[in-house]
Amino acid sequence: SALQFQQALTEVDSHIRAQAEARGQRSAVALERLDREQRRQEWQRMLRDQLEHQLDDAQAGKLMRRFLLGPWVEVIAHAMVQHGRDAVEAQTSIELVDALLHSVSPQPDEAARQRLRAQLPDLVRALERGMDSIALPPMQRQTFLDELMRQHGRVLRGLPALEEAAPAAPAAPSPRRPARTPEELLQQLLDERESQLPSRWAYERVDRGQLPTVPVALYSEEHSPHAQAALQDWIAGVHIGGWYHLFHRSEWITAQIAWISDSRQMFLFIGQAPEERHSVTRGALEQLVAAGLITQLEDAPLLQRAIGTLMLDLDRAPAQGDDR
Repeated sequence: SALQFQQALTEVDSHIRAQAEARGQRSAVALERLDREQRRQEWQRMLRDQLEHQLDDAQAGKLMRRFLLGPWVEVIAHAMVQHGRDAVEAQTSIELVDALLHSVSPQPDEAARQRLRAQLPDLVRALERGMDSIALPPMQRQTFLDELMRQHGRVLRGLPALEEAAPAAPAAPSPRRPARTPEELLQQLLDERESQLPSRWAYERVDRGQLPTVPVALYSEEHSPHAQAALQDWIAGVHIGGWYHLFHRSEWITAQIAWISDSRQMFLFIGQAPEERHSVTRGALEQLVAAGLITQLEDAPLLQRAIGTLMLDLDRAPAQGDDR
């Protein structure tokens, strides 16, 4: 009947609205995490500056200092990216720095040492959870934990955490190679770019309506092993010289990969204008793929690229009658 048809139509409309709202919420969460991922380096610099001031006033050894300014800064920044800058997980990682420094400080009496002894298991477990979150290599993890256990043993016996070493004889200064300027380093990266053939993407405007549809569902399921495998395969296929169209810092850009770090945790994109340079972390790249905000632009066919190279050479050749 007409009433039954109207009821069915209402249910279909409600189902469509619910699906649209769910997709919108997932997209909003992905964009928020992407925005936080783009601030990862900024947060790491801020945390490192704060910790350096804090460590200047603490009696921390070289290994402790390297751990807090290196891996543990990454742990805190990772928690900020995953859960938010003011999230409980991030604040817990920050507060653990005070607990760690307190654990290697001299204790005033036996009662304080007994309280510290009871706190150490939870402290070590919290450190291990943080190191797990960034997949800290086992050798680096074990080296730090062994040294920390040695320092705790000395503190619990009423001794200073660090043994006083005899002053070493001053070493003769060695000649140092002058450091290269940032401009020189960047020029070296640009010189090492593998894709030197002309490409239409170096100047052509991308029509997003003509691009192939990105299978977002293939990458966006966080808890699906198949989605994670597909996402890692996509990242593994990123190569120097490839052109990509992506949403970066609130705008769509067309850019080419000019450099990839050895650990594949940092990617440098060069835009269509040489002065457009964009550094993107691996985490940000994964968020872009999962949200459908990046696509690889197809390379031109071999014949087309050869013709492009020939035309470019003709443009550069001296005109007839030119003495050069």
